[in-house]
Amino acid sequence: MQFRPDAGETVTKDQSNDAEGSGTTIASGTITTTGDDEIAIGGYGEYVGNTSSAHQINGVNATAVVQAGTFGLNFTAMWYRILTATFAGGQATCTNSSGDWLGAIIT
Repeated sequence: MQFRPDAGETVTKDQSNDAEGSGTTIASGTITTTGDDEIAIGGYGEYVGNTSSAHQINGVNATAVVQAGTFGLNFTAMWYRILTATFAGGQATCTNSSGDWLGAIIT
């Protein structure tokens, strides 16, 4: 994903966290944001091709989702939301049919 800031704005990393697990619910580690003009990106990778759905950031549906894989099954996905307020203890989440996974969020 590529985002371009307005002229004169500085881009910096706010927070990030990751997690790993197995099963049908993918969830990153939690973060607390500090800015009110941010982009939050969630993502996951797994070892078995699945179909992911219900991509969310902090419990709200993602603005857009990009999935990569073969034969209708994805091994990775990323999704984002543009934030205008902070949140505490938020995660990037989605569901899939099964498998071991790594999930992450960054703002």
